[in-house]
Amino acid sequence: SHTGSMAVSQALYEAAFRQAGLLQVRTVEELVDTAKILAMSPPLKGNRVGMITHTAGPAVLASDILAKHGLVLADLDDTTKKTLISERMLAPFTPPTNPVDLTTFGYLDRRLYVEVLDLMGRDSNVDATLAICISGLGDPNVEPFPMRDFGKVTTQYGKPVAVVWGAPVDAHQEFTAWMEAGVPAYPTAERAATALANLCRASKRKKAKESREFLPGFPKELVELVHKKQSSGRYYLLEHEAKRILELAGIRTTRSILAVNEDEAVFAARQIGYPVALKIASVDIVHKSDVGGVVLGISDEEMLRRSFRRMMESVAQRVPSARIEGICVQNMVPPGTEIIVGGVRDPQAGPVVMFGLGGIWVEMLKDVVFRLAPITKEDAWEMIEEIQGASILDGFRGSKPVNKKLLVQLIVAISHIMDRLPIQELDCNPIIFHDDIYTVADVRMVISRTS
Repeated sequence: SHTGSMAVSQALYEAAFRQAGLLQVRTVEELVDTAKILAMSPPLKGNRVGMITHTAGPAVLASDILAKHGLVLADLDDTTKKTLISERMLAPFTPPTNPVDLTTFGYLDRRLYVEVLDLMGRDSNVDATLAICISGLGDPNVEPFPMRDFGKVTTQYGKPVAVVWGAPVDAHQEFTAWMEAGVPAYPTAERAATALANLCRASKRKKAKESREFLPGFPKELVELVHKKQSSGRYYLLEHEAKRILELAGIRTTRSILAVNEDEAVFAARQIGYPVALKIASVDIVHKSDVGGVVLGISDEEMLRRSFRRMMESVAQRVPSARIEGICVQNMVPPGTEIIVGGVRDPQAGPVVMFGLGGIWVEMLKDVVFRLAPITKEDAWEMIEEIQGASILDGFRGSKPVNKKLLVQLIVAISHIMDRLPIQELDCNPIIFHDDIYTVADVRMVISRTS
């Protein structure tokens, strides 16, 4: 299956770490930086960051890193902007925007940092603050930074604060002073922004674990059907059988009727209504379109009969050893955004759920993410945000946005199928989102040989 071929061990371990609230770091330096901010900061309640600086370069670097990790520059509220102007905290040519640029005034008058930090603490649009300042060590025109006063404001509002302290590499006493003031300080913008991003990840995982909720049990008919298939010794299900299981679990699929001859196919098409699609039904054929086993957009009986015969002939020629159960007749699905949701039972990690962009390009693009099943709604939202093509779900070049709340419910539901039922592999691909709903157009399911 697509899911099985892409579920490499490293991706599964990373998914497990995220769900357990564990943070992965790449270097010893990042380990120490992250430990510092976790030990010295309250949880981050959102992803909106206020920034105070007197130099542009590090602020640009920090902004890029924050954006890479899903944090955004806060939109300061009107009170904050008016106060910045009325209290003359900014140069006359500086707009009251975020990052708050104190220019040379902030370098020479360090009290401005404390005053602006107090504004950030009061601003409901700001969840955390990153302050960037050059030490000024050895400059007779610069007074010492009021670190203790800065630290007092930090604790007053219960919001995380990190400092980029541009000091010589041997300025250990200054970094010790920041520690004593209760503020995590870092020598570069990259390290400070990365630490703040890791704090955000840790805070989100803690919140998700506290709000964990699960779905009610499955209908008795569904459980009995899966165990019946398992006890029969035929573990690879035909498409219409797999769709019946999904339907009983409350997942919307195409209507699918198995026909063993032309007349049965015609009768099925009349029940479903034209246009219809035909798909070969065989446990020995995985990629049906590769052998001429899929015909779409059949509009009438004559076309259906002709397509039925051609499909049977094509499959018999290309895969002569395949066991043909018949042909599935299905309703056509309107065009829309195609995604994949699947699952696999890993021998070490256990049941796993996968989500990504779907269709025929899924294994080429490999834009997918994994989680250990079962997952929560928060887990599903994270999965949606993690794929590289997440913006496609918001509507792209005229396509309609995907109903993300419905998508979250779908991913959670499939994760519970993988967790509660003896299923080895499950591919729902493509799932087509159209007209504010979705339809599972194709599904592949393999039952586990053991319970």
